[in-house]
Amino acid sequence: MNPRTPDTWECRYVARELPERFLHPAISSVLRTDYELLASELCETDDYLLARTAELNIKIRHRSNSLKLKSLRAIAPDRLECWRTDFDQKLPAPSRMWRETLRLLECDSEPMDWLHVRCAEGIVKSLRRYLPDRRIVRVDKLRALYGEAGVRIEVAQFAVGGQHFGTLCVESEDPARVREVLARLATVELGRPCNYIEVLHESTRY
Repeated sequence: MNPRTPDTWECRYVARELPERFLHPAISSVLRTDYELLASELCETDDYLLARTAELNIKIRHRSNSLKLKSLRAIAPDRLECWRTDFDQKLPAPSRMWRETLRLLECDSEPMDWLHVRCAEGIVKSLRRYLPDRRIVRVDKLRALYGEAGVRIEVAQFAVGGQHFGTLCVESEDPARVREVLARLATVELGRPCNYIEVLHESTRY
């Protein structure tokens, strides 16, 4: 299994439309000048595989052709979330990762059935034989990423099931750094933080 990456603290906001000052590239003027633009106009397609709880983030990522599992480890009183990347494996994934994935999805299939599938689209097509459509949710994203000294900021638009959203996320291994950036951004009008999986559960009523 891949070496485990450090746990990451994040705070994500999702809205039907982000205020103009949070959009790329306007957000550059809110951030310190030493924040680096890591990527802009980054297009991605992910298929999220919904488990019964929003504490599990399981997805097939098309850009990297990979299987990824993240789990929610803790939630701070101010709604910062601590996520652990359990694995992020380029396809074909080994049987132990599929065994864990299928267990979490309560999917009646054998790990060996998936070892020959080497592309993201093929995995999704095969999974539809076992999981109802509402549990395989395709999300198309257009992202801009900024970073500085262990902090990453994501500004993105994403679409799911014909619905469109904007999202702003700040993440770091150090929760104090996340809070520092959030104070600078003054995100009060964005409301309560939530993660992708909460939004997808709500949009599919799963």
